Amino acid sequence: MRRVVCLNAISPKGLELLPEGYEVSEKEVDADAILVRSASMHDMKFSKSLRCIARAGAGVNNIPLERCAEEGIVVFNTPGANANAVKEMVIAGILLAARDIPVVIMEPLRGGGLASLTKSQTALLKEREPDRSVASWAFRFVGSFPKVLTALSGMTYREHLEDNLRTFCNFKPLVEEEFELLEQIAEEQSNFPLVGCTGCQYCMPCPYGINIPGVFRFYDNSVVEGTYVKGPEQEKYAKARRRYLAEYNKAVESVRQADHCISCGKCMKACPQHIRIPRELKRIDEYIEKIKQDLL
Repeated sequence: MRRVVCLNAISPKGLELLPEGYEVSEKEVDADAILVRSASMHDMKFSKSLRCIARAGAGVNNIPLERCAEEGIVVFNTPGANANAVKEMVIAGILLAARDIPVVIMEPLRGGGLASLTKSQTALLKEREPDRSVASWAFRFVGSFPKVLTALSGMTYREHLEDNLRTFCNFKPLVEEEFELLEQIAEEQSNFPLVGCTGCQYCMPCPYGINIPGVFRFYDNSVVEGTYVKGPEQEKYAKARRRYLAEYNKAVESVRQADHCISCGKCMKACPQHIRIPRELKRIDEYIEKIKQDLL
C-alpha cells in the first residue's frame, strides 16, 4: 500500500482519483508521495520512502528542488488546474461586465495581513506616497477596477476607520506604475515561507494551552522583517541565533510554545484559512530546535 500525505487541504474529489493501492495518511515519516499547495517544505525532513512530490498548482518555490534532486525525489506541478481556474474567472468577469453586475470584494486586507509588509516593501510604498498608510494601497487596488460596488473590511480601531474614510472620500485610483509596484511586492511576498495566519483567534483556546496565533505571528514576522535565521553562512550567525531564541521566549512563554502540540487537530476544524495547524506548529518547532542545537 502506497501512502500519500497531504500537506494542505486537497479536495476529496481529487483524492478519489487515486487508484487502488494508495491511501491518504497523516504519517509523514512513512510517506511515499506528498501532495502540497502552499505549505513550505524547505525545513521539512523527507522520509527514505518518499518518491515524489506533487504541487497542486504551477509554482514550486515552496519546495526545496535542489535537495529533492540530490535525494532522487521527483517533483512535478499541475499548471492545468490553475489554467482552468483562470479561465473560469475570466468567463465570470466577462459575464459580470456584459450584464452590468457589480462586484463585492471581501477581505481586501486578507485579515490584516496585507497591512504588514517588510521594512523594504513599506519603504517603497512610502517613497511613492509618504502620507498614505500601507493598508490604503490594498483598498486603492480593489477600488481601481470598474464594477466594484463595495469592499467589505472589518475594523477594530477608530484610527483604522478614519484612515479608510480618508482613502475613499478622496479616492485616487492606481496608475500603471503603481500596479507594477504592487505586483513586484506581491511576487516577493509569494516567495516567503509564511504560515499565512491572520490572527483571527478562531483556533483558540487550544486545549493544551498553546498560543497558536502568537507562535505563527512571531514566526511570520521574523520572516517578513528579515530576522529569520537562515544558517551559518549569514552574517553574525551566532548573535542572530541567540537573539531569535530570546525573542521567541519573550513573545511566547515557554509553556505555550509549539513543542507542546500533540496534533489533536481540534484547531484545524475552526481555521477559516484551512491551515494545517499541527503540521505548521511541528515545522516551526523543528526549526526552533535546529537553531537551539546549531543544526541549520
